[in-house]
Amino acid sequence: ALPPTYLPFTGAIKSELVPFYRAMLKYMRARGIRAGVLGISKGGTVLATNGYGYRDAGLDADPFVNAGEGGPLVQPDAPFRIASVTKPLTAAAVRDAAADNGVPMNSPAAPWVGQSLNFSFINGFPPLNYNVTPSGTDPRWANLTIQHVLNHHVGFWRDSALPGNNGLPAYNSGKLPFTVNPNDPNNPNDFQPALTGFSSDISYTTSYVLAGLQLASDPRPTVARTILFAAGNTFQYPPGGNVGQGDNYANIGYMLAGRVLEGLRGEDYDPDDPEVPEGWGKFPKLLQNYLCEASGIQTGVYPGDTFHPYAGEPYYRDIDEDGNEEWEWNLAGGSERIRYNNQAQIWEFCQSGCGAPGAVWSTSANTPSPYGGIWLAQRNSAGGIVATTTALLKFARNHRVKVGTPFEGAAGTGSLLAAPGAYGSSSSHNGSLPGTRAWLWQMGGARNNRLPFEWRAWNPDPAAPLDLDENGNVLVDEATLIASSCVLPSDVAVAVIFNQRQDRRAPSSGGVGNSTNGRVYGRIADFLGDAVCQVIAGEGWPGFGEAPAQLAVQPSCN
Repeated sequence: ALPPTYLPFTGAIKSELVPFYRAMLKYMRARGIRAGVLGISKGGTVLATNGYGYRDAGLDADPFVNAGEGGPLVQPDAPFRIASVTKPLTAAAVRDAAADNGVPMNSPAAPWVGQSLNFSFINGFPPLNYNVTPSGTDPRWANLTIQHVLNHHVGFWRDSALPGNNGLPAYNSGKLPFTVNPNDPNNPNDFQPALTGFSSDISYTTSYVLAGLQLASDPRPTVARTILFAAGNTFQYPPGGNVGQGDNYANIGYMLAGRVLEGLRGEDYDPDDPEVPEGWGKFPKLLQNYLCEASGIQTGVYPGDTFHPYAGEPYYRDIDEDGNEEWEWNLAGGSERIRYNNQAQIWEFCQSGCGAPGAVWSTSANTPSPYGGIWLAQRNSAGGIVATTTALLKFARNHRVKVGTPFEGAAGTGSLLAAPGAYGSSSSHNGSLPGTRAWLWQMGGARNNRLPFEWRAWNPDPAAPLDLDENGNVLVDEATLIASSCVLPSDVAVAVIFNQRQDRRAPSSGGVGNSTNGRVYGRIADFLGDAVCQVIAGEGWPGFGEAPAQLAVQPSCN
C-alpha cells in the first residue's frame, strides 16, 4: 500500500527494482506530472515495465479523456507519444532499405525523396517558393546524401534566419506570409502574427506552409508540403559541409528520411492512404515491417493520431509557468477547421460548429497545444510515432540510439550493434513535443548523479504533505544537491516517457526555474542513474528467466 501523496503505479513489482519505482514517483510528484511509463532491460531482455499515475490527468471533462480501454490508471504497456525518439527507428529502417537495394549511405538522397513525392529536387520548381532565386530549387540538393539526412547535416539550421522578400516576412519573425496584421491593416510591411505552430525550425513551419497554400482547396500542412516548403528555400550551409554558426540538428532531415525510405521501397507518399491515420503515408507500414523482422516488434509502435488516442494512451498536458494548460490554433483538425479569409487577408480557425453551416470562425486559440499546434502526421518520421516502452527496449536491444553527428558513418543513429544488448558506452536519444517528454537510454560508463537533499518535496516520508508556495506550486530547491556515483552496467537500457514536457524544478543558471532540455534530461538521468547505483549496491538485478520468444526467434512478419 502506498501513501495517498504518491501517485499509483501498475505492473509487477520486483523487490530488486524498488529504487526505480521510488525515483519515478518522487520525480513526478514534485513536478505535478500525472502520467508516465518506465521500462528497464538488461542484456536485451525486458526486466520490467510499469505505468505511473492517471491517464486522464484529472481533466475528466476533456473530450480526449478515457478513450479506448484500460481504465483511468496508466498501464505498463500504455502507448505514449515519443516525439524525436522516433528518429533512431526511422534511421534503422532507412539503413536496412538502403542495404537491401545495394545503395551506399553516401549516395544522393534527393532522387529517393523525389520518387516518393513525385518532385525533382535537382531541377524542379517548388510550389512554395520562399526565397530561392531564380525560382528553381537550390542546386546543392544534388550534394545531399542519405548519410547527411540521418546525421543532421542536411543544410538547414534549427534556428533559421532566412530573409524575407516579395511580400514575405523574415522566416523567423513569427509572422504569416501573404497576410495583413488585423491590428495594422493599412501597413503593407506588416503581417498576421503566427500565434501557434511557429518555430524557427524549418520543419515546424506549419503556419508558413499553411499560409503559402492559401489558394489551395486543401490547406492541411502535410509532411510533403513542409518538405516542398523547404525546397523553396536556399540552404543555410552546404549539405555535408561546415555548419557555420547554426545549430544543425535537423527535424526536416528526418522528414526527408521517411521519404527516402518510401523511395527505396518503391512507395509514393499518399496523405490519404486509408490504412493509416490521415496524412501519414506509407512510412508507418514500412517501419513496422522492418521493426518486426529486425527486432521481433509485432505490436507497440503506431502512427500517432492527434485526435484519436490508442487504447490506454494518456491525455497530454502542455502547461504554462502557473500550471495552466496552453492553448493554440487547431492546425491538426483538417481542412474544415482552417480557412483563409480573402476579404480580411487573415487566417481563421473554427471555434465551434465545425463542418456545419453555422460554424464560428476567429483567430483565437481554441485547442490544447498537444492537440492543436502539433499534427503528428506532419511530424511523421521525425517525431510522430506513438510507442510502448517494451517496443522501444526491444529496438534498443540491437540498435544504437544515440543522436547522430555530422561526421558519423556506420556507427551513427540506428546502426546495428555488434552484439545484442551490449552497449559498451552511454548512448541515448530524447524527444519532446507539447505534452510529451521521452527518453531512450543505453547505459554504460561511470556516472556522477546530482540529487536534491531529502527535504520539502523530497521528504523521505512520502505521507508527509508537500510544502507549497503562495501560488500552490511545490516548494523544492533542486539547486541544493548531493551526489552519488557508480559505474553503470554496459548492458542496461531504460525507456521513460511522460505526458508533460515542462520541468520547472530543474536547476538553471538562475536557480530553480524553467530549464533547458539538456538540464531536464540530465536531471532524469540523475534520478534513474542513482536508482541503478542503488540496485548495484543492494539486491542486484532480478533474475532474467528465458528471453522472450519474439527476441530469440525471428517471427513471421507481413
